[in-house]
Amino acid sequence: MGRAIVALALLNVGAGRPDGLWGKLKMVDELLAMAKDQVKFEVQNQKLKFEIKDSKPRGAPSHEQGEDQVTLATFDKAKGATYSWRAMSDPVMGGRSHSSFEVEGSEGHFKGTCAVVPKLEAPGFCKVGTQHSLFSSPPHFANASRFSEGALYLDVETKTPEYEGFMVAFGAANAKHPPGAMHHSPPSFKAGFKVTGTARTTVKVPFSSFSVDWSDFTGRCDTKDPNNGYQHHCCSAERPDVCPAADNLDKISSLEIWAEGVAGDFDIKIFSIGAGPLEDHRGPLMI
Repeated sequence: MGRAIVALALLNVGAGRPDGLWGKLKMVDELLAMAKDQVKFEVQNQKLKFEIKDSKPRGAPSHEQGEDQVTLATFDKAKGATYSWRAMSDPVMGGRSHSSFEVEGSEGHFKGTCAVVPKLEAPGFCKVGTQHSLFSSPPHFANASRFSEGALYLDVETKTPEYEGFMVAFGAANAKHPPGAMHHSPPSFKAGFKVTGTARTTVKVPFSSFSVDWSDFTGRCDTKDPNNGYQHHCCSAERPDVCPAADNLDKISSLEIWAEGVAGDFDIKIFSIGAGPLEDHRGPLMI
């Protein structure tokens, strides 16, 4: 299996990428690490099958789906919400950002430093996201379509509430990039969020603040690309084509937490990701 993965990596590495040999070698490393992580995850899942059926610790929250919200991902081994995650930091063009991700008990701990990329003279990115092997289909997440007028729920805790570059993204099987922009990754819907204070809290990110038309340079939907002047667009009544729709939320294929576009240290713990009604939200969370 390892040789097959190496072969696939060498065949696919660098296709259409402007990053030279270093970027290609970094991509090989990323693919090999992804395969290693996936094998470890699958072995752990096989082990879980032989454990007691109800292995959830006493006092752990229930993940049964109700009418008020739906659970998409957790880190407590809950059936149907546990996935393999992996961190990645800007690996090309001299990127200096670094990050780590560990599952600690029933939480995912994502921390690191988002640094300025010298060649771009702008902050890079760090991210952690769900993953799958080269030979398997993407994860299957719960249907969140009934909350298309609602919000994505982030149950989180941070030691760096002053950090202003937190973002969250989700992929969908039928998402499409608008024409004209440069993209190096599959389409996904992205929005910024803030965490107030250091206590554990639920942040509600309105689905109306997500856009599939975000910049690879900034992660934002309201900036122009410096290479060709392409103007990105945020979700609005004038641009409904970049907004997530119910049929996107029915087919979520990935989840990601980012630290992007803002230089500085970050430290955030993620307990769960879900979706539900907007309720008392008072305005956009992204600046």
